[in-house]
Amino acid sequence: MKKWKILLVGVLTILIGSYNVSAKDTVHSINKYQEETLTFIKNSYNKDGKLDGFITGGHFLKEEKEVEETTYKDYQIMLVKYKKTGEIAWTYSYGKNKEDKLQGLQYTVDSEGKIDGYLLVLEKTYDIVDDTAEVEETPDSTSNTTFLKIGLDGKLVWEKDSALESQEQIQKMVPTHTDGKTTGYIAIGYQEENLQKKEALIIYYDTELNLQWKKEDQKEEHEIEYTDIVPIQENHKEIGYAIIRILKNTKKEKFIQLLRFDLEGNENAVILDSLNKYDSYYLERANDGFLFYGITPEVKIKKSSKSFFVINYNSQNQEAWETIGDVPVNKEKKIMIHALENNQEIEKYYLAYGNESDNSFEVVEMDIEGNMIRKVKKIINDYYDYESFCVKGKKLYFVGQINCPEDDNCEYDANSLFLISDEDTVIEVKDNDSKNILIGMGIFLLLIIMIVLIRRKKRLQ
Repeated sequence: MKKWKILLVGVLTILIGSYNVSAKDTVHSINKYQEETLTFIKNSYNKDGKLDGFITGGHFLKEEKEVEETTYKDYQIMLVKYKKTGEIAWTYSYGKNKEDKLQGLQYTVDSEGKIDGYLLVLEKTYDIVDDTAEVEETPDSTSNTTFLKIGLDGKLVWEKDSALESQEQIQKMVPTHTDGKTTGYIAIGYQEENLQKKEALIIYYDTELNLQWKKEDQKEEHEIEYTDIVPIQENHKEIGYAIIRILKNTKKEKFIQLLRFDLEGNENAVILDSLNKYDSYYLERANDGFLFYGITPEVKIKKSSKSFFVINYNSQNQEAWETIGDVPVNKEKKIMIHALENNQEIEKYYLAYGNESDNSFEVVEMDIEGNMIRKVKKIINDYYDYESFCVKGKKLYFVGQINCPEDDNCEYDANSLFLISDEDTVIEVKDNDSKNILIGMGIFLLLIIMIVLIRRKKRLQ
């Protein structure tokens, strides 16, 4: 083979290789509303119980109203069903009040325990007013939490009031299980005494969202709030709940605790009496006990650095294992854990965090003993904000928001993000890097073509 042909083959090989290196993940956006943000994602199933895509939920800005030189924003809820390919199967939107907020997305089940829809937990405030009405933020104008059941086809089945007082709100709700079947929903929330002092609530609903009981957590001269809850398991049976509690006194001093409650909502143990040394703290399910994780400054990386921590407490409130990160973590970015489950057994975990050293977003795979197996994904892109993710097979699925760069002419400043991590490569190349590679290879290829044409012209002469 002549030298110029060998050279041409080499250039083409390099070009193909550079394309694979700089290949981008599949990104979808509704690109329909202002300030779109997707905050939850879960696997979605059809009526036969087979995985058929993903269900995501979030909010968007419908409109703004001016009342006596004050701007009021009308945020509404959206639910989006994506097919496995990333195409939109259907969308559903809801909004009657000012600043509707989606607090949670769960499944609903029928009498046989099969998934038959989606449960949206909404925090709602007072109604959007017309141009002539007076706005008064009073207890009477505040509505409580609302539940929406959406069918698998994306249509509203029913809307229910939470049966709480008007000054009470639900902040997080998770399903409870017996023998693998959903038996109800446990929730944490708060009530405000004269709209000033917060008192924490733990609440239980049956599968039809009928209120079964609620219990208050009150302490004199303290404002109390629960921030997270997760069932505690033993031999795959739920035996109680772990809850993070924040106490604030009249001096605004904050005391953070990790507590244990029984199945009837009674506090029965203090697992950790002070979480103040941590920068963030969250809870996740485990096969035995539960996971406690977040960001901590107590690491041996370099001075002033922070990293992630993951602790598994067993069903007896004892620490089973602890994992401390060896990379500096950006505490301003969200840290998340996804538990990959198969037949009611958690097989592994995926931990996502922001790497402060290169401003990237990374996902690592972790076994059920807390050992880091491998780095699954590293994304360097300042335009994406990640709110939630899930894993199916070898693919990762992220939702959040795409922020438009100032130099680009976007229809909206922010759009919804649905990202399918379907590339084999771990690293997503920066936009500038990929452009430079392709431009350079393009110029090189153009030179080779010119050489070929000149040689051919000489032969014809």
